[in-house]
Amino acid sequence: EALKKSFNIETEGVGALLIDVPEFSLEKLKESLHNSILVKIAENEDEKEELYKARSFAYLAIKATSKYSMSEDIVVPVSKLPKVFKKIRELEGKYQISSPILGHIGDGNLHPVITYDDDSKDRAMEFFKELCEYVIDEGGSVTGEHGVGIQKRELAIEQIKKHNGDEVLRLMKKIKDVFDDKGIMNPTKQVV
Repeated sequence: EALKKSFNIETEGVGALLIDVPEFSLEKLKESLHNSILVKIAENEDEKEELYKARSFAYLAIKATSKYSMSEDIVVPVSKLPKVFKKIRELEGKYQISSPILGHIGDGNLHPVITYDDDSKDRAMEFFKELCEYVIDEGGSVTGEHGVGIQKRELAIEQIKKHNGDEVLRLMKKIKDVFDDKGIMNPTKQVV
């Protein structure tokens, strides 16, 4: 719906999975998708480009549906994806906030976009924190490809301690000290 509204890109259904395979694998893929509700196969490069355009503009389209948005960057083992999708839907209900999901499903990297306005900012932050803590408990990571930053610093420390132990943090600090013995490189903005 957001793609239709913002970019006049025609879509059907409530979600999409974009699969790019070499032509020699296409028949096998078609067989495995025969029970799907709707399968659109790009018949030429122009149609392929349209599908990729929809994926490329999806975040901007979602962002345009609310005053503010947080695009998250969580990763979980692929086997945990159904549980995480369900958890995000539960959090939407709990906090009364919409969070469409983009991502790279093949490697478990999801980008739920938490949308909010001035009245729901605190709920959005609680949504974010609860989602990240859930991901850590499921053996995942609070960051996949976009870094930790200030917002996720404490959560990343919690994740490292839970998954790897305090010793890993100590080793990371020792490595940083080799290059920054005075602690002046990006102070308070890194995990150690």
